[in-house]
Amino acid sequence: MKFVGAFAVVGLLAICTLAGAKSIDIDFTRVRSIEETERYWRRLPADMQYLRSVEEPLRRITNGQLAATAQFPYQAVVYSDAGDGYYSLCGGTILSKNYILTAAHCVTNDFDQAVTGGIVILGATDRTIIQSTQQRMTFGNAGIRVHPQYDSTSIRNDIATIRLDTPAVFNSYVKAIDLPALSDARQFGGVEGTASGF
Repeated sequence: MKFVGAFAVVGLLAICTLAGAKSIDIDFTRVRSIEETERYWRRLPADMQYLRSVEEPLRRITNGQLAATAQFPYQAVVYSDAGDGYYSLCGGTILSKNYILTAAHCVTNDFDQAVTGGIVILGATDRTIIQSTQQRMTFGNAGIRVHPQYDSTSIRNDIATIRLDTPAVFNSYVKAIDLPALSDARQFGGVEGTASGF
């Protein structure tokens, strides 16, 4: 009987959690890839400005293909609000239930200050629709940590972490990336890898 009671309590807590979760809608007419934002180009050095006129590919990884559901459960979509009325689109990697790794240029404004916040989508294979596998959550300015030596003009140390306002729920669609241990002395130069992204 204790088992049934515990099961009922756990079920009730799960229902309350789902009922209390807020739906986060995204107006995709207000979303631009980070490369489409003026703030991205303004900070690049003069010798890289020629890239503005290079014909853009089809916005996918070269020779890429659509990922299968749960193929990259550590992949995150990051929408940052720089205060200009648009969300900039970037990718990220799930480090833990609370933290996402992304590029510093994705979460900073023209003055290299952290943006006001944004939205992260986990468990997605298509970022433009709502999927049952997705978890959508917010992050705020206080949760953004940019590498202290990030230099937007040279694009050095272009790395940052985002602390989610609510922890992710790990399942087969949402998991932390499996990184080597600190004690792992292997070198990965020259090793073939797989890139994922949106």
